[in-house]
Amino acid sequence: MAKKSKRQLEEELRKKIREELHQKYEQKKEKQQTEPVQTEPTQPPAQEETVDEYLWHQALEAQVYGAYPEFVRCENHINEVKWLTPWELDGEYEFYPTEESWLMRLKNKWFGKQAKIVKAAEEKNPQEVAALRDKLKADAKARIAEFREKQEQARKTKKSELEKKIFQEEIDRFYSKKKGYKKYTNHLNEFRWMTDEEFRNQDEFLEEVELPGQIWRRRILITVVSVLAVVAFVWLWNTYKSEEVHRAYLQITSNDNHAQLYVDKVLAVGFSAGQPYRITPGAHTISLVRKGFTSEPRSQTIEVAENDTATVAFTLQENKFAESGLVKLSAPYKDAEIIVNGEFVGSLETMSELNLASGVYTLTLEKPGYSVSPPQQAFHLHAGDTLSFSFHLRPHKQYRKRNSAAVSGFIEVRSSVKDADIYLDGQKTSFQTDYILQDIPLGSHSVRVVKDGYKGYPNEQVVKLTEKNNRVQVSFTLSSVAKRVVLRTRPFAANLFVDGKPVGKGEVRISLPQGTHSIDFASVPYYDKPKVREFTVSSASDNQFVFEYTLNYSVLFEPDKTSSAENKASVQQGYLLNDESFRRSNENGPEVRTNSKINSKVWMLGYAFRYRNPPGKDALQLIFDIPPTLDLTQPIYLKLWAYRTNDLYPLILKGDTRYSVFVNQFALKKNIRPAFSDKDIAPDHFQRFQINELLHPGYNRILITTTDQTTAHMMLWKATIE
Repeated sequence: MAKKSKRQLEEELRKKIREELHQKYEQKKEKQQTEPVQTEPTQPPAQEETVDEYLWHQALEAQVYGAYPEFVRCENHINEVKWLTPWELDGEYEFYPTEESWLMRLKNKWFGKQAKIVKAAEEKNPQEVAALRDKLKADAKARIAEFREKQEQARKTKKSELEKKIFQEEIDRFYSKKKGYKKYTNHLNEFRWMTDEEFRNQDEFLEEVELPGQIWRRRILITVVSVLAVVAFVWLWNTYKSEEVHRAYLQITSNDNHAQLYVDKVLAVGFSAGQPYRITPGAHTISLVRKGFTSEPRSQTIEVAENDTATVAFTLQENKFAESGLVKLSAPYKDAEIIVNGEFVGSLETMSELNLASGVYTLTLEKPGYSVSPPQQAFHLHAGDTLSFSFHLRPHKQYRKRNSAAVSGFIEVRSSVKDADIYLDGQKTSFQTDYILQDIPLGSHSVRVVKDGYKGYPNEQVVKLTEKNNRVQVSFTLSSVAKRVVLRTRPFAANLFVDGKPVGKGEVRISLPQGTHSIDFASVPYYDKPKVREFTVSSASDNQFVFEYTLNYSVLFEPDKTSSAENKASVQQGYLLNDESFRRSNENGPEVRTNSKINSKVWMLGYAFRYRNPPGKDALQLIFDIPPTLDLTQPIYLKLWAYRTNDLYPLILKGDTRYSVFVNQFALKKNIRPAFSDKDIAPDHFQRFQINELLHPGYNRILITTTDQTTAHMMLWKATIE
């Protein structure tokens, strides 16, 4: 037999303990239900004990039970005495053990007051004392035997300290699930689970024990309350200590709404034409820049007071040079300022390429706190030239922030999905995440990000820049708001293109952002593809779209020509005899004539042999190819421009025209009478038959023949399959 692991033995022990606990609990519960309710005891009709009898009874019990070390002398709160074994004491709530040494017990037994009382009682009632002594000894032996049996059982159950620990854990687990039970401890650090009633009827286990779950809940609650209190205190302190930021406003009027605003040669992030832009009070240099344009004036210096609005006007004119060249700039810092002939023309971030008129120029870059190498570039620009200049910027050893740094800060904007448009104070900037917005005026600002097909969480965040905290970071989580879309083409599985990108073939299940999208389709042989169209994805619809391809398969059969998409069609002339098998013949078969009314050739079908009996029947066999990509569940028709004539057979006074059609040797229809006569020949006078169920991929044959009932020739102008 395989040796059990330590874990298996532990699980078996736990299972055994749980079963014993459950059994004891049920027995106790059943005993409480069956025992009568204890009431105030009434005096039995028996004769009451005298004081002497009570004393010698107690003294005799002390002698008998005290002789056994298994018994413990116990008293209650009114000094009543009871001798109990440790096992009985474990379930006792009224009596508690008294301290008594072995020597004191021996002295009381032979020389104490109790011994004298017993000796006096023996002299008066020797038989009664002897009978009671024997009864007490028998009771003591029985209780000791029971105690030793329980002790042996307990010794088997609690083999080690680990088993004791497991036993206590299972007790705690068992009673913690029982309603109304609580755990208590005494001065000896012993534990017991009791109900409220049991707790009130004992005075040993007085202190309630907190369970681990209760301890952890209390600790977590205290921690949460402490953290919230600290956060609230910090917020209140910052609110109290934060200084009020002074502000002013700048209103720009211009003939161009696409130019960028620069305040003190720094790009004004969040500027929108026609909207006041917040700046700090004081003196500022204002420039309006757009690539390919020149502003008039190039820059303006203003001074604005607190809570005041300064209005500055610019006129932008498009650069139209008779002769010009291109200048390309590069530097490690994109916020470097470009100075051409001593005038500020923009930052490297937006004006890295300059289209200048032919002439002589000096060019340099500037960035506060940095030295530029080379200091400047002087050059002569000719028509058609493309010049490239590279600058290096190094920070000064002792760099101090300029005055504007004390009144501006940085906002770092991040998002879980990159390249989302950044909005500052409700205005769209020219930047996308992740990006650090620089030189933002101190104060409160609202920031949000927008990306097609995504929703931002939170929708907007408000940050506050102060002199002490002039750099903040905001993060957004972008969740896709795309909807599941099913796109399907019928009857053919064709390639699909959504918004110019291939997405799959046939039935496509993709996720698309809500809104309008365009869809295009690949060409399929023998089908007309649907036109490019738009479809709308929304949350209110099931977003399932079906697009139909139109079958464009046709084969034309005429006496002088036969045509199909790939010229895989032909006509065979011949006849049928009694065996009904087609025999190809260019001599005995339909006659080709020219019809003067339509000025076109036609077939004349009648008998095959004039002087033969039976004369046979003229027949035409149409052979054509069905491509494997063709959907044969769609209707495909055979059209016949067949007409009655008055060209009677020999010796016939009144004729009739009949014909039959066979498709792949299946009789489509027999003894058909043409619906029109040869006098009614016209493009719209034809008979149509649906044949797609009789077709198959590959070569197919259609047989058209006169019948035995035919006595007048039939004219067949043409036949088509479409």
